[in-house]
Parts: sequence; structure tokens; C-alpha cells
Amino acid sequence: MTQTRLLLIDYLCNHNPTLIAELNSLDGKFVLALLSQQFPGAQNPIKTLGSLLFSSFDANGSDKSLAEEVAQILEREFLSRISDDIYRSETLTDKARELLVSNHDKAIKFLSNSIFKLDLTVRLRNVLEKTGLQTIEEVLRMKHADLLKARNCGRKSLRDLVAEVERRVVVAFKGDKFDDFLNSLNDETFNPLRECLDLLIAELEEGEESILEDRYGLWDGKPETLQDIGDKRGVTRERIRQIEKKAVTRLRNSRYREFLTKFLGLYFNLKIKGKVEEKYGLITDAELRDILFEDDREGKNYEELAYTAIADIFFEGKNIFSQILSVCEPGVYHLIRSACRNFSKTVSSIVSLLESKGESQQLDRIADSIGLNKDPTKYKLLQRYLEISSVIGIDVAGKVGLRKWKTFNPTTIPNMAFRALEELGQPSHYSEIWEKISAMFPNRAPSNPRCVHNMLVGMPEVFVRTAMGKYGLVKWNIRKPPFIKDFMIELLENAKRPLPRDYIKEKTLSACNCKEASLQMMLDLTPKAFRKFPDGNYGLSKW
Repeated sequence: MTQTRLLLIDYLCNHNPTLIAELNSLDGKFVLALLSQQFPGAQNPIKTLGSLLFSSFDANGSDKSLAEEVAQILEREFLSRISDDIYRSETLTDKARELLVSNHDKAIKFLSNSIFKLDLTVRLRNVLEKTGLQTIEEVLRMKHADLLKARNCGRKSLRDLVAEVERRVVVAFKGDKFDDFLNSLNDETFNPLRECLDLLIAELEEGEESILEDRYGLWDGKPETLQDIGDKRGVTRERIRQIEKKAVTRLRNSRYREFLTKFLGLYFNLKIKGKVEEKYGLITDAELRDILFEDDREGKNYEELAYTAIADIFFEGKNIFSQILSVCEPGVYHLIRSACRNFSKTVSSIVSLLESKGESQQLDRIADSIGLNKDPTKYKLLQRYLEISSVIGIDVAGKVGLRKWKTFNPTTIPNMAFRALEELGQPSHYSEIWEKISAMFPNRAPSNPRCVHNMLVGMPEVFVRTAMGKYGLVKWNIRKPPFIKDFMIELLENAKRPLPRDYIKEKTLSACNCKEASLQMMLDLTPKAFRKFPDGNYGLSKW
């Protein structure tokens, strides 16, 4: 034993001279600590040291059994260390105890971890800190009866502690199912959002898990209300709401949020990033959903339901990629934060220009005004801004306007007629206006031109009737034409004498846009107003 310890001391001193002063108190615990420092990358530092000593002794012609004795002594020291207080720890479950003992080469590093490595509640962490516990090893040596004496520590806190220690042991020695899931992600993965959510809710108790599955329709694709779920289980909707709230609170654990953040980053890079780059780095909520749910099989919407569940549970209903993308405006995202500032600046400039003009402007004029027309790349980027912005936009006629203007993106017949007349640029027959509406807004146009006519007649504050069936816009400062009869009476009264028929015809047709036959009928068939004199001229009957 003495010879082995001396050889060990000699080896360690030669490789780490600063340890000489500390080796006088060499024991099993200290040896393990030294080995962990000496071989930080080794899976089994004991075997690593044994191998080195083995080759060293062999070179000196020494007995190899001495090296084996070193390894056996160190292993016995370690096993004895975890076989008393730690092996019998109340905080270890049978599964965790078996893993800890069978992986003694990794256990020293695990036991030396700070209690902050454990994902504990604030209350339990405060309890452990107040009792002076700093490492996981110290926690395992602590008896539950002593912990229960601490203030604010109850049996539920102890159950949480046991569960978390078991989870950490499994992760340390057997691997983490969350890490395995992340490592399995690839371009061919089907429904990863649903699989990610399944992995998360599997951490809940059975009742909580089934309620969330029913709530978001994860089994049959049909989300259920609190009342529906309560009726199935014979409890009130309030009780279901309480269980749901408890489940959501548990899932918002920092460990699950960390996993979800990593998953979304990987998933974004695999499935979405390339398509966003094709759109100049800009994407909207609606476009994201189209990308995410384009592969749902057999018309099922399980992936979309999983998306909704993840958004509601972890992001309060917001877009689930809002943690990865930068927000340019509500519902519009960019890969680069600095590009969002450029987006906002350009949109603000266009809004100011449109408000000063008071009406829609051609795209080329807008591009010229903000200095983008000469750069093809920036011009295309401007078009992309107009496609996705919720403030400004470009319509089917290629004009840029504010989306809040009713006539810019019309949904009613009068507003569509207004836009159609703006494009026609002159008073037009209602059938022509209907044809223009059908061309500009094919999905919203009325099926019958008479619908357009009825709306035009009923809105004299916007539309002016310029002739039979023809209409223009009030903003064009067009005066409503007088009736034929009134115009001819006024014309004769101003002349104060009978006038030739051709003269009356010329003046009336230019002012009233009526037909010549209508004018002649009015002169010949209204004796109370007009009379024909022997010389062929027409005057007023009262003359």
C-alpha cells in the first residue's frame, strides 16, 4: 500500500509540481479529485492513470501487478465513498442509484456540480442555500428529516428534489431524450412540431397530458372547449381550466423553454431560413404558416394544431419564431435586426409622401422620390416592402397607397367604382365602370352591372351623373348637367328673342350631352314652354 501511494505521489508530482504541498493528506477523495484535474477529458481517469503507470512500470522492469493494485485501490476508495452516505441517500431513486454506481468513472464530476445545475423551484433552492449546501454531493448526504426542519421545505419540495436529481443523473449517465430528439432532426423529418410537442407534454402527469391533447385536438384534429372536456370527465369547466393552467405552468419550466429554443433554431435553419432568404430576408406570419403547413398529409392539420399549442403555451399566442427573427412591424419579420430599421425608415418616408399628396401614386414616382429607382436590387426590395407592409401597399393598377384608405384596397361596390373611375380618368357609362371593376378586382366584383348603377345613383356626394347612364367623380369638379328643358328656357330668356333651331341644338347638346331627337321632341311637344315662330325660329310660349 505504501509503495503504491509513493509511486502515485511521484507520478502526480512529476506531472503537476504545484500539488506537492497538498499530497501529505492524500486520501481516496483527494486522489479522485487529482485524477479529474489531471485527465479532464478522460471518460475513466482511474483506468487512464493505471494505463500510464502500467507502461511506466513495464519500462523500468517493475511488476505489472503493482499498476493493477493502484487501479484497484483507487476504485475501492471511490466505491467506498459512494457506498455509505451517498449510496444510501434518500434523495436517490433505485434507478438513479444504479446509474451512479455503475458509472463511477463519471460520478466524481457529477457529484461536484453546484446545486445550481439542478432545475429547482425558487423556494427549494433558497432552502438548500440557507442550509449551506453547495454541491450535489452535499445534497445527497443530507437526510430528509433534517431538510424538513428547514423553513418553507415540505414533502412536495422533497418529491420535486428527488425527481430532479433522478433526471440529472439520467441526463449525465444515460443521455437526454431532448438532446437525442435535437440530434435526430434532419431535412426529412416529418411533423417535427408535433413530435416536439409530444415530447414536451409527455413530461406532464397523465390527466394533464390528456386534457392538453383534447384542448388542442392533438388526437383527432378537433380542438375541444373547456365545457366539452369537463362533460366527458364529469367535472366542471372551471376544474378543467385549473388543470390546464397547472399543466401550462409546468411546461414553462426553464429547462423546457431552453430545449424549445434550441429546437426552433434548428428547425428554422432546416425548413424556413432558405425560403426567407429568397424573399430578401423578409417574411410575414401568413407566409410562415404556408411554409410550415404545406406538407400536412391527407388534409390533416395536426402540424398547425401543434403550432397553435406551442404558441399559446410558450409564447402567449405570438409567432413561435419571434425569438429567432427580428420584428419589423406586427406580423412582419426579418433575419437581420439592422434591416428592420431600414424597413421602418423607408415605410415612414413613403407614408409621409402619400399623406402630403393625399392620393395614390405610381410606383416609379415613389421610387424616384426616395432615390431607389436607379438601383434594381433596392427597387425589388421596395416592391417586397409594399407587398408585406400593413401600412402601405401596391394595388393591381401598380399604384402605391395607404392601406387605411378605403378606396385603395376597396371591399365595397362604391369604393371599387371610385377606383375604377380613377383609372378610367373620365366620365364613363356604368357598364364600362363594371367592366373595369371586374378587371381590377375579379374576386370581389359584383356579378351584374346594374348593381354598380344602383350604387352610383345613390351617392351624389361622390359620383356625378353626366348623361344618361354616365358618371364621373365629384372631385373632378364636374357640374351636374341641367335638364334639357331648363337649359333651353334659360338660353332663350338670356337671348330675349327667338333663336334658330340649329343654334339651340348646338348649345344644348354641348351642355346636356343629350340626343338630338330628345331635344327636338322637347321643343315640339312642350307647347306650354316653347313655340315655333313663322320664320322657323323657336321662342318661349309667353312671347
